[in-house]
Amino acid sequence: MEESTKEAWTGGKNISPEAKEKRKKINKKIFKYGCLPIIIFFALMMIIGILMEDETTTETTETNNEVAEAAVSELSILESADLFKSRFNQFCAETDFSYRINNLKVESGEVKNTFTYMFSQHIGLVGVVNKNDEALASITAIFDRQEDGINFILVMGATIYAINPELTPDDRGQILGDLGLMDENVDLTNLSNNTIRNGVKYWINASEVTGIMFGAENAAIE
Repeated sequence: MEESTKEAWTGGKNISPEAKEKRKKINKKIFKYGCLPIIIFFALMMIIGILMEDETTTETTETNNEVAEAAVSELSILESADLFKSRFNQFCAETDFSYRINNLKVESGEVKNTFTYMFSQHIGLVGVVNKNDEALASITAIFDRQEDGINFILVMGATIYAINPELTPDDRGQILGDLGLMDENVDLTNLSNNTIRNGVKYWINASEVTGIMFGAENAAIE
């Protein structure tokens, strides 16, 4: 992997002219395919709601329900949504990225709690939180391509840092590489990959229909 490509994705305040040019090229690839309405964001929330409803209506014994609920509560990626917020904002501050998570509101659900946070009309986060231990079960970032693609790249970097702060910039860059985002001919209308670090599965799904979604969940989830 070229050093300038790594720097373009994971560098901080002072990047080289070559890395800046790489960022421009990457941004064009992300931006060139048009736009999708942010309704995708809310459609995902509807899907989460339907899945929760289906789980609560499944016919099982009371004992099995208790065992399953305990098992699910253990499948998390971070101690809390507040810790995710704190680390995410720390990354943004250290890299002079303007985004911040403010007033994160977790909504109660039947099986899981959730939160949504919009940085703009075009980039947002969906988080799923365990009810029993309030741990962060998963996080998904959604981008509809109407905004600067570099902002979404930095949201991905901030998300990885928030979950695995011990990873170096090179480690974060390698995750993006494993997802196929470093490939010279990456097709962001047809991309689906995942990779695992420290028990966390990072994944990306991009298509003309859904836009670009990047997420993280416990690697034990099938």
